[in-house]
Amino acid sequence: MRVESATAASVNVCHDQPHGHGCGRINLQQGKRLGRPKVSPKVENAIRTHLSAGNGILKVAALVGVGSGAVQRVKRAMVEELQEAA
Repeated sequence: MRVESATAASVNVCHDQPHGHGCGRINLQQGKRLGRPKVSPKVENAIRTHLSAGNGILKVAALVGVGSGAVQRVKRAMVEELQEAA
């Protein structure tokens, strides 16, 4: 993949394919967010509760019904909050 141009207004990402197939324009001015949506605050609180109880990442993910990456992100945030408080 090659980034052809990048401005504050838009990002044009094109694949190396003939006739520009696979090109997509993402308009950043419209407030588009890239990536997967974050989990809801209710789910995040459930993750925090299970992690605080001593459960591991994979077990918490299974209990709450989210991926292990979401649990890792919440755990990382918890660790950063503790380090800032100290």
